[in-house]
Amino acid sequence: MRNVVVPTSTYDCTWLLEDGPHTGQLTLEPGQAAHGQVHSEPGRWRQEEDFACFDWEPTEHDRLAGELSGGQQVLLIDVLRSPGAPEAGELFPRLALVGRFPAGDDPLFEAVRFQVGGLSELAGVPALSRVGFPRQPERSFTATVHPHAMQTWECSSGERISLEFEISQKTDLMFTMTVMAQPVVEVTGTARTAEQWIDDFVRPLAELAAFATNRRQDVDWVVLRPEHTGERFTTQLFAAGISQMPYLAEKPADRRQPLLLRLGPDGADLAALLERWRDLAEEHEVLHQHLVTVARQTQNTTARFMSVVPALEAYHGRTHGKLPRSVFKQQRREVLKRLDVAGVDPEDCQWVDTWLPETGDRALHERLRELAECLPDGIRARIEAATEPLPDVLHGILKAPLGIWHVLAKVRNNLAHGGDRPQPGQVRLLCRLADTLAAALVLQELDVSEDLLVRAVDDSRWKVS
Repeated sequence: MRNVVVPTSTYDCTWLLEDGPHTGQLTLEPGQAAHGQVHSEPGRWRQEEDFACFDWEPTEHDRLAGELSGGQQVLLIDVLRSPGAPEAGELFPRLALVGRFPAGDDPLFEAVRFQVGGLSELAGVPALSRVGFPRQPERSFTATVHPHAMQTWECSSGERISLEFEISQKTDLMFTMTVMAQPVVEVTGTARTAEQWIDDFVRPLAELAAFATNRRQDVDWVVLRPEHTGERFTTQLFAAGISQMPYLAEKPADRRQPLLLRLGPDGADLAALLERWRDLAEEHEVLHQHLVTVARQTQNTTARFMSVVPALEAYHGRTHGKLPRSVFKQQRREVLKRLDVAGVDPEDCQWVDTWLPETGDRALHERLRELAECLPDGIRARIEAATEPLPDVLHGILKAPLGIWHVLAKVRNNLAHGGDRPQPGQVRLLCRLADTLAAALVLQELDVSEDLLVRAVDDSRWKVS
């Protein structure tokens, strides 16, 4: 627990409220938002005929400050203050800062140090490069730290990011010795508020790690270093979803889980990855939110399918655009005019006028096919090999399908509009295909080779069909 400033527990504290200091408590729990109690804060009681009832409406505060009995400062951010037991109040903040930091509503910090899940795999190198076992007559153990156990990158905006394996050892009265490694990320740069550090680096890295490992990765702990305080990280962040539990580097429990990208000597640049991931969130919000949602929540296959396909459709709209409305309407008028000049029955012309779309949106299957055609050769070839000819399980969905993407679009539209329900095996196959397309497109956005995805497909660790 060397990176934890304040262990989770319940602490006596003093709250600095508008009418002066009040005693109370602060409860800090793993994975939960902080919870405060204020003593000796009587509310307003309304006397009814047979009883008295509490009449204190909850209020909201941007910031509330306090101090633990041990002297550490507390700053609660975005606080709901509500009545609790008689003559007591409760505080429910979104975030809580605990430790030592500059006074004020928005203290600034020059560095953040944190841990998110998946760092051992994402690092691309092990913590130790060599372990020696005792042999006669030397009888000694040796452990050699990997030369790339410490990696650093520079952001275009000036921040410096490091990912390191903190190596420590423990002995027990000369009878046992344990060597431990803990993956940790540290970012230094222009001073920011705690919320800005979270938004700019901590949360994006947790999302990126979830995408890279294809499973949920949470934030484990976050500590911050105030400006001009030397090298000590003196402030800890508490919020829902932060476990406050450091973890040690270890092999993945399931070695068959695919890894889509990695760092290390021959791997990606973490600073560039984070910048591109933030760009993805801004430019392709629907696809980004799909990735974040499926990483956080366990979804059944149909729900996942109905999330990823609209995300792909939105991605196509952002990257390929559509025919300008004015151009399409002009072409539409010209087509109708030619039909009239050609002597087509007026009722048929009216039918075409009624049902021909007013905008130039392209069919879903055309959008999906165009996205697939833009993929790198390696992954596109494997998708084609798995879907051409059409797998037997997908026969019967369309009488004359134009290809796998036509079938996928038909199943999506049936599910969305109450058409014929597909079989579970059909949805599973099509969902895997859509997931593969989405993963390959994101790798392109991140400017990362699809080699790991291709290798996972070849090793059957990532199913396409």
